[in-house]
Amino acid sequence: MRTAVFLIAGFVALALAILAAWYGAPRAKHRATALAALIFMPVWFAVAAWNMAAGIEAGYGVLGEAPVFLAIFLPPALSALWIRTRFRHA
Repeated sequence: MRTAVFLIAGFVALALAILAAWYGAPRAKHRATALAALIFMPVWFAVAAWNMAAGIEAGYGVLGEAPVFLAIFLPPALSALWIRTRFRHA
């Protein structure tokens, strides 16, 4: 359940970052969208790493937490990467 909550939170955070970029730069939406997606990726990596560290502190092993880390990090990050490449040169 916690994994699903973090995964949904990742997509919500990405959407909020893009909306903030659109409202922050109404004339340069494409450039702002690409920048927001670029900034989102390391921030989301840190959140997913924090979640992994919390799981390890709770007694789970690194090898047990690694797939959960990937399941939490990759879908929003790959979406952000796709958005970045789509809007980078537009």
